[in-house]
Amino acid sequence: MLRRAEGASEMLKQRNSRDANASRLSHLLTELAKKISNSLGDPGERATEVPGLMLYRRTAPTVPNPSTYEPSLLVIAQGRIRVDLGKASYVFGQSRFLVTSLEVPVMSQVITASEKAPYLAFFLKLDMSTVRTFSTQKKFIFLRQALARAQWPPGRQRLNWSTPVLG
Repeated sequence: MLRRAEGASEMLKQRNSRDANASRLSHLLTELAKKISNSLGDPGERATEVPGLMLYRRTAPTVPNPSTYEPSLLVIAQGRIRVDLGKASYVFGQSRFLVTSLEVPVMSQVITASEKAPYLAFFLKLDMSTVRTFSTQKKFIFLRQALARAQWPPGRQRLNWSTPVLG
């Protein structure tokens, strides 16, 4: 009986921790959405002063757009996008981020956007030599090991669309 109570207590702590993390992420994405919206104003895209950083604002769903994603990080502050890679489709929104380490041909389409709640995102091109240097640092290796040991919330699909770093 004691073990069952300890297990329930541990599950409650994990749930509270996940809820706090989700709340913090939601707050950060809301702040990011405000900053992107204020930077762009009108729908479209804009290169920033930061090399390789693009900001996007769409006020309506788009038609499918063929392109090649370079090694990059895509963070969506608001709205959703569908990315087709071959026969597989992935939907990214506020709770999923896209990181790719290779050039990949894709078909992408903003699927959730409106005047009231536009699609807002940033796309950062990655310098893979810098990523390789960073990923070999002791702190990053510890973080990877900790994340590998972390439990994924029950009932939630864990989606990893990543490619190995080559070279």
